[in-house]
Amino acid sequence: MPRSLLVSNLAALGFLMAFTGAACGSALPAHADRPPLQTAGTVPTGDAMSTLEALTARQAGHEVPFQSTATPADLLAAANELLDRTGARDADALASLATLDASTAAALGRVFTAFLAFDAATRAYVDGAGIDAVFAARLQLLDATLAFGQAFQSATPPLVLDAAPAFTLDLSGVDSTYLADAAVSIDVGGDDHYLNRAGGGGTYANTNCPVLEIQLPRQAGRLLPTGFLADLEGNDDYVSGYDCGTNGGGLQGAGFLYDAAGNDHYQAGQGGVNGGGYLGGIGFLHDESGDDVFEATPEHSTYGYGANGAGSLGGYGMLVDNGGHDAYLAGQEGANGGGYALGVGSLVDAWGNDRYQAGALGTNGAAYLGNGLLWDGGGDDSYVVTQEWGNGNGHLETLLGSVGKEFSACLYDADGHDWYDDLQGNQGWDLTVNPKGLNGSQFDDAVGSLGTCPNQA
Repeated sequence: MPRSLLVSNLAALGFLMAFTGAACGSALPAHADRPPLQTAGTVPTGDAMSTLEALTARQAGHEVPFQSTATPADLLAAANELLDRTGARDADALASLATLDASTAAALGRVFTAFLAFDAATRAYVDGAGIDAVFAARLQLLDATLAFGQAFQSATPPLVLDAAPAFTLDLSGVDSTYLADAAVSIDVGGDDHYLNRAGGGGTYANTNCPVLEIQLPRQAGRLLPTGFLADLEGNDDYVSGYDCGTNGGGLQGAGFLYDAAGNDHYQAGQGGVNGGGYLGGIGFLHDESGDDVFEATPEHSTYGYGANGAGSLGGYGMLVDNGGHDAYLAGQEGANGGGYALGVGSLVDAWGNDRYQAGALGTNGAAYLGNGLLWDGGGDDSYVVTQEWGNGNGHLETLLGSVGKEFSACLYDADGHDWYDDLQGNQGWDLTVNPKGLNGSQFDDAVGSLGTCPNQA
């Protein structure tokens, strides 16, 4: 049986990440000169900084090993299992996969097999197991996806296949519009429109995603607690506006969205969206390049509840953007790498002139009874909190007295001419406020001093 929210949130205390100065006080692109990243707790591979380290190493020419002996037969076996898990029996889809050239089929077999492991770890987590296995499986799925992206040249035949809710494939690079949800979606190119939940994961979903209503009806296409989407090229729109596990977000499950290239637009509502996690859910969104917009703008409220790489109510959110001039726009109670109410959030942007705007209570790397990290590697940026009751821009607030030392919050900007305004009297250019709240920090490193956020260990 799925665990209760109380058990989920209390268990999250054992896994709250704490970011040291090494994680907050270094800058890209001098990867070789950076100190090793360190995180306290039991999930050292689960945060966005560790992911960026692996990606940066790969770009520098250092291979990230991926152990696999996948074959075309493995693709068919994994696809068949995925069809079984979702109840979407589709003999025509399997027959179409069997026509793919061996190289493409083997590379896809790696991805599908890695997804099944990711889904199995997520199911175990939903039923009460630890979170470490979910993070480890997600990193293997990321590596399999990167390997597929590096190896893929063209597919024979150039297949376009809709086997939702199990999987969708576009191996031709045409412009596509996606309406139905699928557990696995892979698109190799084109300017695509995703009007579905786009790699979101979760067992439950509805329109408004209220805090207290957790026994929600299952929705068609969300038969698994796990979702994955990889788009390798094009200027894409992920603009369904949906709440509850959308655009790589997670609600009582795990979502993962990877976009390799293009100027993209992510627009969702609240409750584990755009790489956010809510109600114990796990979200991950990685955008490799381009000038992107990440919006979490619910239609009828100002809440975020785990939006843009934030975690809320025991959720874990991670968003990595590896380059471009980006905008991150969201509401309150867990947004833009913030952590709210036992939530853990991390937003890492490698470089670019970026805009971070959100409401109060665990936003822009701040935390309220949680852990938050916003790390920006360079560029002329702005960090603005739009609600006067505060707890934004790296501020840590807790009601647990000395126990609050177990929580952390960090906004770190490595370089550039930057503007800060938290509506709490901390307004100005290139502004450091340290400590900020009980154990948080807003640190601007414009002079290159490589200062650090407070040691959270």
